Amino acid sequence: IRKESAQVGGSGTDTSAGLGVDIEVSSKASWTDGKSYVCILALNNSVANAISVQGTADINTKGCGIWNNSSSGTALYMNGTAKITAPSIKVVGSYSAPGGAFGNASPVTGAAKFNDPLATQYATDYAATFSSASNQYNAKSAMTFYNGSVNPMSPGLYTGGITVSNSATLNLAPGTYYIKDGAFTIKNGSTVNGTGVTIVLLGSGSYLDVQAQGNLNITAPSSGRFAGIALAQDPGVTFKNNQKNSVIGGGSLSINGAVYFPTKDFYVTGNGTTVSNLATTNSQFAIIADTITVQGNGQVNIGGGADYVASGLPALPSSGAGAAKISLAK
Repeated sequence: IRKESAQVGGSGTDTSAGLGVDIEVSSKASWTDGKSYVCILALNNSVANAISVQGTADINTKGCGIWNNSSSGTALYMNGTAKITAPSIKVVGSYSAPGGAFGNASPVTGAAKFNDPLATQYATDYAATFSSASNQYNAKSAMTFYNGSVNPMSPGLYTGGITVSNSATLNLAPGTYYIKDGAFTIKNGSTVNGTGVTIVLLGSGSYLDVQAQGNLNITAPSSGRFAGIALAQDPGVTFKNNQKNSVIGGGSLSINGAVYFPTKDFYVTGNGTTVSNLATTNSQFAIIADTITVQGNGQVNIGGGADYVASGLPALPSSGAGAAKISLAK
């Protein structure tokens, strides 16, 4: 900014004619869209312990909050030395925390219900793709991979389940993988990789089973059918005996996108001193499930990000008016 002259003094005499003054201003612009993103959402309306964090387990979310739809007085339950660190924690009912601690935000109780943000998209995309899915495997037992590497596996319908074990590596080509009437098991140091991938569990006894240093590394499609959904379970899926979606014994998920289990629990635990990790460094990650249980003798870390620009995926579900604005920071 350059000022060429100034009027000073009481006589009206211009004493600064020809004087040049250079002023430099420096600032940074920051953008906020006024939304509060949600990356952990328990959908159950009434059950106690809809979100349960016990033992030495931790939940840490980055740039996104936690929402609990249960109206129970103990909708959110914590004990031991468990800790939840999130920008916001909202509960329709209330919480009980005889042990554990909260990081930068304590729970807000009496919140409004957060409607299932993926129900319509899932139903629409399922109806449009399932009937045309190629029948890749149909047996009473799981398709099993031991040792070595499979590159690439093709999308389609796999009836009977899939098991990846004994340090095997299974690489998935982009597309939708329907796993029907059987578990999706990754264990014993094995790894499943995929980009532009959605895995859908459906039928009877179809659940996620990641254990014993198993690793699931996938990125959801950025557009088209199931955009932003990496792993889903059909609302009509049925379980037998003690079956459950679980990541245990040092298993890990490295997922860009959402995990969507609308009618079932999502269970994470360590094993002794072993750590089970969920997307601790990913740009975007969300768990949307009927209930969510995190516990264990070992440390359990859940990290969630909401940077949809960096991930290249659709934005996570959000609350708030979303009035976009630019602000200046020093």
